[in-house]
Amino acid sequence: MDKTQIFLLISVLFIFSIMQGCIIPDMTDAGNSPKPAQAAAPEPAPVPEAGTPAAPAAVEKPIMAFISVGMGESTLLLSDNGSILVDAGPDPDAASVIGVLSKYGVKKIDMLVITRPAPGHYAGAPTIIKGFSVPWIVENGASGPDDYNSMIVDATKNRIMVEDAYLGWAQTVDGWELKALNPQRTSDGIITNISKDSIVLMAKKDGACAILMSDTEGSGSGAPDAGTAFGGTESKIAALPGIEGCQILRVGAYGSGNSASSQLLNIIKPKYGIISVGINTQGLPQDAALIRMNMSNMTVFRTDKQGTILVFAQNGTISVNPMAG
Repeated sequence: MDKTQIFLLISVLFIFSIMQGCIIPDMTDAGNSPKPAQAAAPEPAPVPEAGTPAAPAAVEKPIMAFISVGMGESTLLLSDNGSILVDAGPDPDAASVIGVLSKYGVKKIDMLVITRPAPGHYAGAPTIIKGFSVPWIVENGASGPDDYNSMIVDATKNRIMVEDAYLGWAQTVDGWELKALNPQRTSDGIITNISKDSIVLMAKKDGACAILMSDTEGSGSGAPDAGTAFGGTESKIAALPGIEGCQILRVGAYGSGNSASSQLLNIIKPKYGIISVGINTQGLPQDAALIRMNMSNMTVFRTDKQGTILVFAQNGTISVNPMAG
């Protein structure tokens, strides 16, 4: 094949490649330059690891908790510095009391007050003493059932300070100003285990004032005049100076007809009444007491209906609400 034939063959092949859509190679300097490397495909974003669970929201701490313990009493006084427990309820296991102590992070009870050596007030105390640091017990000095007397003896052996409180006793503990309004010592100085000799405390802190009755009552016979006659422990307390204007009354004797007497309500003029009560066959709280409190424009809370009742104080203003959850 001569040169002319070779040239014609190359030309035909070239034209044929164009017709088939072939790309003409770039023969310029730019075409001969190295091509930039193609960017690598981006790696997928890493899946974030599960984070640490968020810390639970801080529990708003009340200054008082009237704990629902059934037919008994237990009131917790709280501050940033510590806690005071007034009565330990009727349950030997103290389950309800311990539940509230745990909710608010209580590790130490700086003072345990037993207002009267009756099971509704002290039965949970041995469990509380075993489970928490309790350096100080305040009682009314009366002899009680054998298990109560043994508890007090054991406390003194374990170097827990045991102190009697009666009218004139006063202490400031954890920012709480405490004053005993009862019992009032007789000429022989003997305190007995009856309702009239229960400890009654007035407790003040952060603008809040509470009078914590125990099994103390007013005087009267029965409906319709229960709690209206002068006399009884509540009349004696009503005659004491400095009790006016306390916003909170822990109603005595589970709201018996002679509790929250006219004499006491007329002097204190409380805004809130707290009745600790459980299932019972005595019809407690009784209508006579409830009617008096309603007529005094008090807001009444009952642990048998609403559970544990909390008191909050902020900027000198107090609010009272049942415990949520």
